[in-house]
Amino acid sequence: AAIGGTLLIGNNNMTILKSNFSYSVALRLGGAIGGHHASNATIDGCIFNSTVAAGFVDSSLAYYGEGGAIYWHDADNVTITNSKFLDIEAHSNGGAISFIDVNNSEISNSTFAGEVTLKYGGSISWVNSTNITIDSINFTAAAASYGGGAICLFNVDNATVMNSNFNNTSSPWGNGGGMLINGN
Repeated sequence: AAIGGTLLIGNNNMTILKSNFSYSVALRLGGAIGGHHASNATIDGCIFNSTVAAGFVDSSLAYYGEGGAIYWHDADNVTITNSKFLDIEAHSNGGAISFIDVNNSEISNSTFAGEVTLKYGGSISWVNSTNITIDSINFTAAAASYGGGAICLFNVDNATVMNSNFNNTSSPWGNGGGMLINGN
């Protein structure tokens, strides 16, 4: 699939409970799930294992391959909780999760282990958003080549990161081995 290796969501009011996503691949965005203009979404108690946003560079030099497990764009009230992200890979931003213009949303009570991205946000990349929360997350062995070994926040206002653990996270050619934050 080009977007959403297993599932592409384009409507509001979606709930995904206690589901497993393993070995799925998307060429462009969201190794397992792609969400566009899909507000009021909940992902709870899910396991994402060995999913990949493969990516490529097009003729205009635009990069693809964001969100190794989940890519979400232009939405409000997206919640991911009680989930596990294991050995996920993205060839652009957001090793496990890439959120762009996703406001009033949170990721909580989850585990990220073994994520890698070639650009920014080894586990989570969150861009152009307001009122976001990352709470009670365990990050282990996450890496981003250019910044934010576990988390990268760009142009984000009113962000809260709390009660989280960062273990063996790195950014070998960039800044912020645990977190890279550019915003308020």
